[in-house]
Amino acid sequence: MYTSQTFAKVRFSALYFFMLLCFLLGAPLQITGILTPTETNYLAILLLVVCFTFRKKVYLGRSAMAMIVLFLYVTFVSVFYKSPASYLLVYYYYLLCPVLVFKAGKIFSQKITLSPKAIITYCNYFLLVQMLFAILQVIAGEQIASFSKVPMFAIDAVSGTFFIKSDASLSMFALLVVLTAFSLGVSAKLKFSSAFISLAIIFLTNSKAIQGLAVVMIPAVLFYSGFLQGRFAIGKRILVLIVLMIALALLMPMIVDMFNELLGMFQDAYYSRYKSDTAGRLAPVGEAIYSDFYWVGKGLLTYYNPLSKSWDYYSGFSLAYTFYLDCGFIGLSLITYFFMAFTIENIKDNFYRVAYFCCIVCFAAFTLIITDLSFLFALSFFYFIHKKESNS
Repeated sequence: MYTSQTFAKVRFSALYFFMLLCFLLGAPLQITGILTPTETNYLAILLLVVCFTFRKKVYLGRSAMAMIVLFLYVTFVSVFYKSPASYLLVYYYYLLCPVLVFKAGKIFSQKITLSPKAIITYCNYFLLVQMLFAILQVIAGEQIASFSKVPMFAIDAVSGTFFIKSDASLSMFALLVVLTAFSLGVSAKLKFSSAFISLAIIFLTNSKAIQGLAVVMIPAVLFYSGFLQGRFAIGKRILVLIVLMIALALLMPMIVDMFNELLGMFQDAYYSRYKSDTAGRLAPVGEAIYSDFYWVGKGLLTYYNPLSKSWDYYSGFSLAYTFYLDCGFIGLSLITYFFMAFTIENIKDNFYRVAYFCCIVCFAAFTLIITDLSFLFALSFFYFIHKKESNS
């Protein structure tokens, strides 16, 4: 006779193995050719399905409404363009990933009884392990790339124990730890340890976008947690706002010139997107500006088809590009609202709401974050820890 305790053991065993697969075992399994990255994702999602099969109730919160509408909308786009059923199933897989992983993060945050100090301490130890692996991968990148059964360049080898070629995921995880350390108000020692180790990891990897984001985000967090807190907080925030407005007014001519140059780059990338095997990274942005405006997109799997491994044109993986070109402005707005609603539900401080959401937007610009399980799990876990502390 199976008891509730037996089901609980199965559920949490599946959850723990999911975490091991995403953060520790994925890389060696993929490098040795036992599993491909896609197969690893499928196995991880299967483990979450097993985990939730033994739960009576599954809730996501108010952001669930956005996801339900998104499921319906994707179905509509599939019918509208008469897409094959397999294309719709791929999109259902895309949408199920954040639903299941966010729930996993919530379950794990409820399961553990550690204080914020202990959580950040363990995260720092984990980051130290990742930093050591990253250093070894920088040194032995050529050897790792030549040994790997999955094709990769030496520059992509620096991803710690995360999935191979997941340097951006590792960097974003490190940045999320810093944000969480400061927003949970742990000791200064832990905060600065997180910042130091995370910056080391971020600059060991090849993720230029995360490096740029970290250079802006970490000083902003330091400034907010130091100068803008304590006595006269409202007055100091008003002062900063006035200074920023004056600086914006003074720099406006330079900003306009830079914006015009950027438009030229978008235009060049758009009109030259089919001239070679690799298009400019900003070509889809140029298409959004200089081509017809897509309300419902051009059909599922137009930008990238993982079934046939074919691209409309290759400008790199991107959640923003994929949803805009496949599902249009409506689809992109719905997936953006889903992440925004999930952030607002769980983070109470407006500054950190903006900070976390900026991380999501930046990451979504050059990664298909909706299937990046390590990022989704870390994000949801830290969010629910925030909510748990706010309610305690």
